[in-house]
Amino acid sequence: MKTTHSKSELKWHLENNVIPKLSSAAISGILTTVDLFNDGKLRLDNEIKEGAGITVSEMFQDVKIEIE
Repeated sequence: MKTTHSKSELKWHLENNVIPKLSSAAISGILTTVDLFNDGKLRLDNEIKEGAGITVSEMFQDVKIEIE
């Protein structure tokens, strides 16, 4: 089943349902990352941080994100 959520719903969730509370900068970074992923500008084989030894796909292997 495919579920679609709006960006405002994701932002609300991040602001209200994550403990410990995320900073505004962290929430902004998450929303930017989702946009990059949806625009095809973030590849799943990119390393999270150079030399970190973990890729985006390894970190989020079970996460499905779709934001309209």
